[in-house]
Amino acid sequence: MSTADAGEIEAWLRLTACAGATPAAVRTLLGGLGPPEQIFAAPARELARLVGPDLARALRAPVSPAFVERFEAIVAWAQASDQHFVALGDPDYPSSLLETPDPPLVLYIWGEPRRLVAPLLGILLSRQATGEGLRNASEFARALALRKIELMWEETTLRSFPTLALAAGARALAVAGSGSPLPAFGAGANRARATLVSEHAPGAGPERVRPRRANRLFAGLCRAILVVQGARHSEIFETARAAGQWGRDIFAVPGSIHSPLSKAGHQLIKDGAKLVESSVDIFSELAGFARGE
Repeated sequence: MSTADAGEIEAWLRLTACAGATPAAVRTLLGGLGPPEQIFAAPARELARLVGPDLARALRAPVSPAFVERFEAIVAWAQASDQHFVALGDPDYPSSLLETPDPPLVLYIWGEPRRLVAPLLGILLSRQATGEGLRNASEFARALALRKIELMWEETTLRSFPTLALAAGARALAVAGSGSPLPAFGAGANRARATLVSEHAPGAGPERVRPRRANRLFAGLCRAILVVQGARHSEIFETARAAGQWGRDIFAVPGSIHSPLSKAGHQLIKDGAKLVESSVDIFSELAGFARGE
């Protein structure tokens, strides 16, 4: 259940939905006026001083019936005990995202928000993974989970290879590329073990523009990335490269020089990622990652 009340949720949604509210403009407003409730309560002249008259007028415009319907649906969604609306500045907002450019204003979380606060190691595996890639991912996941290292997956990986969720201590923590992630994880005990996070409101379907945002969210949440298999020109490579640019530790499993799915890892190793052949190569680099430390 979300800790934000209906008024806070409405203000955050209005801010994210406002046409022309670029990340830079939003940061200016939050820095100058405080939380969104105070932004919408500010005089028009104060808004115009900070972000110009056009955006000030857009912020002062009345909400549409469609917005009201969407807002009411999200408030109702956030009443469930395992569903959470988490906004920038909330105690459950992952601090790792604050180290990235343009952190999401709001997150929608199914499961346990506090799992996202722990240091996370992301595992990236192509949806076209070979049998060897699946075995490697499972073995690394089991070994890391035994060391109580919290693992992050991409939702598409768990959709394609649901048994990988069980390899990590029967807990699935993943970034979703839509607002309807849970059906892929079944029901009952399996769903109860899953924690998923998305920038997209409940019910929002996947769109072509969304994978890049989901990849950036994944890279921002993780303190380290392990690339098991991926093509050179792929979302996996772009995600790992973004994480590296933000100071995350990057690990890569080498593979056959003849396999296209080895190319992302090999290029990352050339760029400075650590080559790993077993989980032992990772443990020494991850001091403080274990849950509870």
